[in-house]
Amino acid sequence: MGLAHVLRPPRFDEGAGSPWFSVLVTRDDAPTLLTFVKFDRWRLSSAAELLPGQELPPIELDDEGYATAVAADDKSVTISPQFIGPVHASVAETGKAGVTDGLLAAGPYTTEVAEQIAERRESAKSDGFSYDSIFSADNFPVYALRTEDGGALIQYSLSRTTSTQTKTAEDDYIPVPDSARWAISSPVLRRSLKLTETHQYATAVPPLTKPAPAPVIAHDGALTRASGQ
Repeated sequence: MGLAHVLRPPRFDEGAGSPWFSVLVTRDDAPTLLTFVKFDRWRLSSAAELLPGQELPPIELDDEGYATAVAADDKSVTISPQFIGPVHASVAETGKAGVTDGLLAAGPYTTEVAEQIAERRESAKSDGFSYDSIFSADNFPVYALRTEDGGALIQYSLSRTTSTQTKTAEDDYIPVPDSARWAISSPVLRRSLKLTETHQYATAVPPLTKPAPAPVIAHDGALTRASGQ
């Protein structure tokens, strides 16, 4: 893992709980934003790979070279850090039909996910199944740095829970995806399948003085739990 770029850490008061810093490294030949947090020791808390064509926005530094952490309730940006997770969850579920339309830029991790969910819900219904996929911010930590344009680079996580259930004859079955075979040995299930994924993102949020849809610039995710019967 070769080091590509070290971001200046934000300044924390002496004795502050859970100080953190971010680095941009090359991981698996791809630039990846890693964030480390100090509890009893430094631990990796977030990892998101820069999407093709995306770059980190320039981070604002003070006179001593420290970055500035953006408060959870900061109102100088179009989406406060404390709301970025719920906003993203809403866009991923409802796309352009929800009240959060226009806050995040359209793309494969926002509006296109909502379209995919809607299509799979209709397809499952016609095949005699029920399907739904829900995003949640849960209690994941959020990290935000002030950018030079007055906006914020926000790192956060969401969980995604997808449920499929049979509704008709016992001859129906639910195929188990290859990604879940480490948890479920059977290739098919007769009644239900529940998949839980964890996704980590970095989004460049514009300042309130220059409102625009915020682009998701980095992502990583994986299936973390699977169950069914």
